[in-house]
Amino acid sequence: MGNLLFSNARTALLGGSIVALLAVWVLWGQVPEPWLLVWGGAVIAINAVRYLHVVGVRRSGSVPRSALTTYTAGTLASGIVWGMAGLWFFSSVSFQHQVFLAFLLGGMAAGAVAGYGAWRPAFYAFLVPALLPIILRFLSAGDETALTMGVVLAVYGVALLMLGRNINKALGDALTPRDELDGSETRFKDFSGAALDWYWETDENLRFTLITDTVQRYNGGIDPSVFYGMTRRELPIAHNKDKERWERHFELMDAREPFQNFEYSFVDRHGEIHDWSISGWPIFDGEGSFVGYRGVGRDTTEASQLGRMKNEFVSTVSHELRSPLTSITGALDLIKGGALGRIPDDMEPMVDVAYKNSERLFRLINDLLDIEKIEAGSMAFDMKTIDVMPLVEQAVEENRGIGEQYGVSFLIEADGPGAGDPDVVTPRASVVGDADRLIQVLNNLLSNAAKFSEAGAPVRVGVARQNGSVTISVANRGRPIPADFGERIFDKFSQVDASDTKTIGGTGLGLSIAKAIVEKHEGRIGFESSENETTTFRVSLPAA
Repeated sequence: MGNLLFSNARTALLGGSIVALLAVWVLWGQVPEPWLLVWGGAVIAINAVRYLHVVGVRRSGSVPRSALTTYTAGTLASGIVWGMAGLWFFSSVSFQHQVFLAFLLGGMAAGAVAGYGAWRPAFYAFLVPALLPIILRFLSAGDETALTMGVVLAVYGVALLMLGRNINKALGDALTPRDELDGSETRFKDFSGAALDWYWETDENLRFTLITDTVQRYNGGIDPSVFYGMTRRELPIAHNKDKERWERHFELMDAREPFQNFEYSFVDRHGEIHDWSISGWPIFDGEGSFVGYRGVGRDTTEASQLGRMKNEFVSTVSHELRSPLTSITGALDLIKGGALGRIPDDMEPMVDVAYKNSERLFRLINDLLDIEKIEAGSMAFDMKTIDVMPLVEQAVEENRGIGEQYGVSFLIEADGPGAGDPDVVTPRASVVGDADRLIQVLNNLLSNAAKFSEAGAPVRVGVARQNGSVTISVANRGRPIPADFGERIFDKFSQVDASDTKTIGGTGLGLSIAKAIVEKHEGRIGFESSENETTTFRVSLPAA
């Protein structure tokens, strides 16, 4: 309301000053000139002071409550001076000029509806003192015509008061959503300015229409508006060598699908490369038509650098430990085997603990090195057509020892999931893959199943070929996987319970490695955990 009031104020004040000069010209010679000059000078002086006040408020960019109070006081002063025209000049002029004064003050009152209607106190402060004196003059003139004029002016004044109130209410109803929208926009700008992320928007043609200024912190200071009208394909991006990943991303956007944490590198105007992570959500109108994307971006350059430093450190440490650890494990194996003579009975448990811990550390180092290879994209795969059933039998045989350790047996079900289906041909199921890497996946699933099974309960392993896929299932009966843990079970270093490391052992890397290997085979890995404490992991691979 305040902004609207002050946006119209300068025009209203200039108009009022011009009308005052015209009134002086019309009444010149009809009333004593000194009175007329004093009145006209007072109107223009008050309007000049008010004009300077309005200009100052407009320059400040905000309308505080004190500015509205000052403006209302100025409006009251103007109303009083205009009312004095009816009070001073009424008796000195002819009836025709009295009618002119009535029309003059009535017109100024009507103009106040437009000029001050946005702020009801200011409107009342002008209207009442401007019209009341001349109304009283007409009513007290003792002439029937003058009395009629006074009644008409009084009715006119009441009508203007009601009209002003209605206009003020209508303006309030109309401006409230706008003020709320302006407030929301201001809050959004404040939040986006304080955030480390930036926000972006495209139109239905995937051309940028908005990128918040926060991005300037991470793009070398380039004004984001220069990218408006571009598509993501047209941005100065340091495209990764993985063109297939980019094509999948573009296909996702062309299909109007949401995406999260798509990472790529951006080249700023100084030639520096920044790592960014982008997420987006498709927007549809009320009729279901696609209107664009809205999303958020984040600079991950520092995190990427820290990640690379961490990986380099882990890789260096792992490689440096692997050679001496191999020697230590070999030496302990020789001692256990009696190559250096019989071990004293009181020393044998200590040697056994040392050997098991060295093996555990060796597996950890191998897992860390595998993770490094996967993240670097350097893990080698020797792809050949292989029969799945012999692979499963080999993995089961390699894990019988750990099964006996936990009191668990392995049972291969030749039919596997889908038993009874005439299209299922299990024994001859074959895939194209790396046998050693698939054995690594199966070893992880089988050892996990043994560790988390009830003692005496068999781990059931099944193989089935169906709908162009070969599915290997590993099912065990034991503690189910919590529902809230299922989404991160394949993340690095994830374990159901921190106590598992102490009671069962493991690094939390096995399933993450298994998932990466399966995906390199263009397959899928997942699990089901039911209330009857049966958990089943399934690996599906394209059939050869």
